[in-house]
Amino acid sequence: MARTNGPTTLQYLSTVTSASVILLPLIVAKGTELYLKSSNPGADIRPPVMIAGGATLVVCLILAVVFNVMTQNNHGSARRSWTVLVVQLLLGGGLILAQLAVDRLS
Repeated sequence: MARTNGPTTLQYLSTVTSASVILLPLIVAKGTELYLKSSNPGADIRPPVMIAGGATLVVCLILAVVFNVMTQNNHGSARRSWTVLVVQLLLGGGLILAQLAVDRLS
């Protein structure tokens, strides 16, 4: 099989999973929150929302690291996807700290 100059599917998967580490858990948590609020008004929905978001975050992190390691082993370079993953983690940490600060002030 001839090598191509363009990115491979594995490199795309690596970059996409790295980029979705923060966004996908937020979407899942918000979707869970909206569903639970519509079906159980007045109930405490915080634990299930946190579990859904946290589980999605763990799965995304595991997939991102696995795809990055596979890309590194197969293609010798996964610098872009590792950089995207680190930026996502730093931004996510910043979002969490900002939310904690807002919660403390209110």
